[in-house]
Amino acid sequence: FSFKERMNNLFISKSRGYILLLRIENVDTLITTYGEAVYNKILIRLSEKFKNIKNEVKNVYLYDTNVLALILNECVRNDVFYFVEEINRLIKIYEGKHKIDSGIFVTAFAFTYPLMFDSCFDLFREMNNSLNKQSPRFDNSLIFESENIVRFMSREDYILELLDEAFVNHAFELRIHPLIKNSNKLIEGGEILLRLKDPLTNNYIGAY
Repeated sequence: FSFKERMNNLFISKSRGYILLLRIENVDTLITTYGEAVYNKILIRLSEKFKNIKNEVKNVYLYDTNVLALILNECVRNDVFYFVEEINRLIKIYEGKHKIDSGIFVTAFAFTYPLMFDSCFDLFREMNNSLNKQSPRFDNSLIFESENIVRFMSREDYILELLDEAFVNHAFELRIHPLIKNSNKLIEGGEILLRLKDPLTNNYIGAY
């Protein structure tokens, strides 16, 4: 099935999920530096890697000359975060392995379906409008069109941004974890743990 045929079938079956569009922002630089053949090879190789992230990705489609499309059927928002973080990690590995010194800069657009769309063609119209009007606020960003959410694709960059905001707004928790000596079971010290909550998932990220 083509991308449009599969989406049409999903609308008919009243399935729910997300479409993830990956727009390569520096396509002109990549073609000028490495040639069109190498650029096409990059798209093919990355598509193959993205398909192996999880079973939910049945195929990766070429939506436009610089846009790849993934259908994340029956996935929720947290699944999108996971996919995008993995996609960013795989891109960085590919850059290093194949010496893509100019980098591969991507903006990820997440669209939920069916939402308020009567047909997949209404969704395609919205997707095209977003691709034409939206400019990335920073390199390798994730944009949820229907939820007004923008964050880094990279988990590391996202956590660093949360830490910066938490220190400015004092929106973090400090916990003292006691260190107990095995021989006498007495407290001999403690560790100070920083607990940081992800506002998008409402989960604690971890201790640092």
